[in-house]
Amino acid sequence: MFKLANDRALLRTFRPLDRKQVEITREVSLPLRVTDYLTWNHGRRVFLVFAAASGEPKGIVLQADSGGPLVPHMCEWCHAVAPGTRVGMLTARRDRRSTIGILVCSDLGCRERIEDAADRAGANVHPAMEKLLHRMDRFAARLDFDSRDDPERTADE
Repeated sequence: MFKLANDRALLRTFRPLDRKQVEITREVSLPLRVTDYLTWNHGRRVFLVFAAASGEPKGIVLQADSGGPLVPHMCEWCHAVAPGTRVGMLTARRDRRSTIGILVCSDLGCRERIEDAADRAGANVHPAMEKLLHRMDRFAARLDFDSRDDPERTADE
């Protein structure tokens, strides 16, 4: 769980490389307390801020593809199986020259799917949510979150 007090705190969760791409829309009402992760869309961009294993929230800007074929795909994060319109490739810039992609729920609605599966099974949702956050963290680890590239970070932080 983490708290985002204002726009600046939210923007600081993203890598300096991505901050100019972040669009904070009306659906993001600050301040807010996030228990696991927060997502919102702006056009084809999907924004994700999640509770990383380090304890610090991390933000990722993802680009949605135009939709895949109607054959079923499995989300790499929540393991839901759905047509290519609901599970598709989202990409993130690794650095200024390359991108990486992952096949996930296009709306990043993994939380709802995990909660629904746990409810139907009569199971505790927390272990599945921890696994989901771990998978998000593994994807983020493939990106460069090196704080030395942060022009806004001061030496005393």
